[in-house]
Amino acid sequence: MKKPRLSRLARTETKTALLLLVPCFIGLAVFFAYPLVANVYYSFTDYDLLSSASWVGLDNYKFMFTRDAQFWQAVTNTVTFVLVAVPLQVAYAVFIAVLVTSVKRMSVWYRTIFYLPALLPPVAATMGFAFVFNPGAGQVNRFLDWLSLPTPLWLHDPSTARWVFVVMVLWGAGNTIVVMIAGVLSVPVELTEAAELDGAGAIRKFIHITIPMLRPVIIFSTVTGLIASLQFFTQPYVANQIAGASNSFIVGYPEGATMFFATWIYEQAFSFFRVGYGSALATMLFIVALILTVIVLKIGNFTEGTSE
Repeated sequence: MKKPRLSRLARTETKTALLLLVPCFIGLAVFFAYPLVANVYYSFTDYDLLSSASWVGLDNYKFMFTRDAQFWQAVTNTVTFVLVAVPLQVAYAVFIAVLVTSVKRMSVWYRTIFYLPALLPPVAATMGFAFVFNPGAGQVNRFLDWLSLPTPLWLHDPSTARWVFVVMVLWGAGNTIVVMIAGVLSVPVELTEAAELDGAGAIRKFIHITIPMLRPVIIFSTVTGLIASLQFFTQPYVANQIAGASNSFIVGYPEGATMFFATWIYEQAFSFFRVGYGSALATMLFIVALILTVIVLKIGNFTEGTSE
């Protein structure tokens, strides 16, 4: 059978839609496709921004896995941060969303309070946290000292520095909380009322109704949190400038504990002018982020299929 031809009006609407999408296509080509292709190309070259790039093949990748000791330290720090920060951020957002939506009075104010930290620029937020967690004059150690508890060095101690960033991520999880609140509010009231008639308590309703209904939102928040954590750069870089000021700004201060993968990419490309090697690191980060995203989506689809 012949496919029905589009009417004149339908063809006109299609052409109009494509015409309106042209700026979007141009933006994707200029700001995404071209930089991605250029980055992959430069990852196979020796390029320093000053002279023309020379082809070196897989040398940058060989150096990455065999000779760059900082690479493995950055990978370890980033993996540890992702494994801790992402699950905690999602769990914290779910908890706050359920808590806020259960409040009958002033719920709008509570939502605003939890979202406000997300509006603060990362640089300003990092400076504030560096002051609050200052081992000498910070409010956190003052409070711990008032409770007669140990007062850590925080950003100056390798064992505690990275955990300050975990707290910072939870504090600034306003965007994730807003998404979770929307998910909680979309749970059908009929399901919760039916569960209450069957004698289900708050915990059983949360486990058997709220969490399954929030599965798409949780998967979305996990993917976005995963990508953001892999690209974690501004906060540790600014914190290094503040905490390591007396040490002539040592990246990864203290003792490489805050050397994240994105930080090492920036150092290689723009501090050491090894743009080719920095591009190889960025390409590897893109591949890892893509693989992990696919895995999370596959796991989410699998659990959804089994639950059904």
